[in-house]
Amino acid sequence: MAVTLHDVALRAGVSIKTVSNVVNGYAHVSAVTRSRVEQAVAELDYRPNLSARSMRGGRSGILALAVPELGVPYFAELAQSVIRAAEREGFIVLIDQTEGRIDRERLVCRGIRSPLIDGLIFSPLALDSDELAARTDRIPMVLLGERISGAVDHVIIDNIEAARQAVSHLAGLGRTRIAAVGAQYSFHRHDGAAAMAWLLDAGARPDAVFAFNDLTAIGVMRACYDRGVRVPADVAVIGFDDLEEGRYAVPSLSTISPDKDFIGQTAVRLLAARLAHPAQGDYQADEIIAPHRLEARESTMGRGKR
Repeated sequence: MAVTLHDVALRAGVSIKTVSNVVNGYAHVSAVTRSRVEQAVAELDYRPNLSARSMRGGRSGILALAVPELGVPYFAELAQSVIRAAEREGFIVLIDQTEGRIDRERLVCRGIRSPLIDGLIFSPLALDSDELAARTDRIPMVLLGERISGAVDHVIIDNIEAARQAVSHLAGLGRTRIAAVGAQYSFHRHDGAAAMAWLLDAGARPDAVFAFNDLTAIGVMRACYDRGVRVPADVAVIGFDDLEEGRYAVPSLSTISPDKDFIGQTAVRLLAARLAHPAQGDYQADEIIAPHRLEARESTMGRGKR
């Protein structure tokens, strides 16, 4: 037999209502009582019946985060920010990996999991604006990234300004042959290594590289190392994302650092606001620009010159 709220209430010595308040994250429960209920939940291995909860209150307490690939550190770090923010709002997070495939992104966009979730945070790669406009699912959604936009809340980074800052940083160091390396679907180290190897073998010899993400930049630096090209003496390299991996690379990677905590917190806040005040008919979608900064490290500045 499945453990019920009644079982937990008996074990904790409280009312069923109190157990429900704790399980659903309501704030007005004393710390002592909350601790007693949480201990009973753990001892009995109580699992909420999400279907029943949804039928009673229309809410599951679950948000979904759909990203292309969790193996990409940027999305893993972003997921951590979303999970922390959701926990503060009383939600748990279901993570979906789309692999940037159009069929899987369509399933996410069309609400295939909508009975389980209250809201969706979605970072698409393959989907276009027409597909988004054709969405019929009515659960609140927040888009991340600049790939598409539509009549939904959207948290973005000013990529144009960020790219300008990165290139200005390189130019300010006296670099004049600046290569841009990356593509919409290129996230991996091997892509950057292959692109830089091609440039060097073709005799292009840039003196600086702006890589569209940190993983690509790390691949660029590897190709330079393999061919005896010094970073930054011969080629300055800057990335985008400010991954922890880049901070500990040798040389440490200069990068554009988007505020991932701001992105995660803002996306969750927007969903929580839509859920607290359900829109009647059409509403004005918010587009919020996340802050970013340039982190100049050894891959452009060298050791001891920051």
